[in-house]
Amino acid sequence: MLRFTGTLGEIVFADAYHLPRPTRSFGAADGQDWGQDFQIDTDSQQFAVDIKAMKRKTGVLHGDYVLNIPASQLHKPESRTTHYFCISFHQSAEDGTIASLIGFIDKEALYHEQVGRFYRAGTTRVRKDRTSFTFHEDTYEVPFRDIDPPFVTDSIRRRGGYRLCHLR
Repeated sequence: MLRFTGTLGEIVFADAYHLPRPTRSFGAADGQDWGQDFQIDTDSQQFAVDIKAMKRKTGVLHGDYVLNIPASQLHKPESRTTHYFCISFHQSAEDGTIASLIGFIDKEALYHEQVGRFYRAGTTRVRKDRTSFTFHEDTYEVPFRDIDPPFVTDSIRRRGGYRLCHLR
């Protein structure tokens, strides 16, 4: 299911930004793309974007929701990633599944803890609802409110079902 969700995130990103859909995602071996799901070239820079997609059971976006990135991915040798892009699939009884383009995270800013927070394996963290869990591996956690918003193009605005939302 994790690979399916990841592949779906890559397809949503590709379609939103008029990029070729992935051809080697679903079922690919771990690390087959060196952390570069998409390469985006601008006049002044080249970005290697790794899509991070997750599924949630609620149709509500909260600023304290988080994206977890295992430290092993961030520190993977030969990784090409310059930015992560977060997509959240929310389940809504009224609207079905909603793909939320949360935005970009600069890998270097995450590495230097200018954004997000690092947790060592074995650390127990208490959620806002007072439930807790223990990290099984070293992990960087980035609250949605700290993620740079996505670029909203005219093409995205014109899509059926598009809606600009703000975090609660």
